Amino acid sequence: MKRIPDSRSAGFSLIEMLAVVVIITLLLGTAASSLTKARQLAKKAKAESELREMVDAFQQYIALYGEEDLPVGDNQPVTADLLRPLTENTRNIVFLNVNLRNNEDGSEETEYKDPWNNPYEISFGKSSPNTRLIIMRSSISFPNADHR
Repeated sequence: MKRIPDSRSAGFSLIEMLAVVVIITLLLGTAASSLTKARQLAKKAKAESELREMVDAFQQYIALYGEEDLPVGDNQPVTADLLRPLTENTRNIVFLNVNLRNNEDGSEETEYKDPWNNPYEISFGKSSPNTRLIIMRSSISFPNADHR
C-alpha cells in the first residue's frame, strides 16, 4: 500500500520560521552592542595610553632641560609647537613619537587629538624647586556613566 504524503507535515510552519528569525535578530543585536562597547573601551584605553606617554615624555624632558621652555598656563591645546621640544631638542632625543593626523585637504593637523577627535589639553603649573607639576587633561567625554 502506497502512502500519500501529508502536505501539512512537509517543511516548517510560519510560526517556527518567525521564532527562528526573532532568535537570530536578538543574537545579532547582542553582538552589535558588545562590539560597540568593545570599541569604546579600546578608544578609552588608547586615550589613557597617549596621555600617560605625554606625561612621561614631559617629565623626562623637564628632568633633562628644566621647565624654562615650557609655557605656564591652563587648558592649552596640545599642538605640534607645544610638542616640538619633545621631538626636536639640542640632544636629539625623541621623548614622544607623535602622529598628527592629516586633514581632508592633505595638510597635517596642528593639534594632537584623542580617539574621539577632540584636542588633548595640557596645563603647566610653575613648580617649586622640590616638586614638578604637570597636569595633563583630555577633553574626552565618555558616553556612559560606567567608565570601565
